[in-house]
Amino acid sequence: MCPAKKPFSNFNEQTLFLSNIGTSLLPSNAKFIVIDNISHHLRFAASMYSDIRRRNILLDRFFNSQLFPLIMRCLREKIILILIHEVSFDPNLGRNQPFFNKLYSRIQAINVSLSSRFNSKFKEMEIISGDYLISRKFKYEIKECGLSRG
Repeated sequence: MCPAKKPFSNFNEQTLFLSNIGTSLLPSNAKFIVIDNISHHLRFAASMYSDIRRRNILLDRFFNSQLFPLIMRCLREKIILILIHEVSFDPNLGRNQPFFNKLYSRIQAINVSLSSRFNSKFKEMEIISGDYLISRKFKYEIKECGLSRG
């Protein structure tokens, strides 16, 4: 299956793609599947429901019929699945939280958060185990020759 030629224009388009990728023929040398901004259309679709029960049905359906089969395929075929999604800073926790973090917390994962402070040339990368028990922070700078540790 070829990568999408353009960003998905709506949740239905994304749903169709994710449903098909679970059964599509991939190149035999596929090592990674990267899905950028996986929560964008889901967040919009969920916002259309004021009834929390219907919203939860949508989220559960997304996980059970789209994301879970893709995760299982990647595990079977030893493909690394990288999901990139929007985050926001939670001042109560003092860290970034992905949208639908309860949904994504079902997945055993490593979270990588990139941030930068105003007026600083250095950026920060935080690598956190999915259960937040192990955390590492690195400062880095983007240079013409690549990344430099700060």
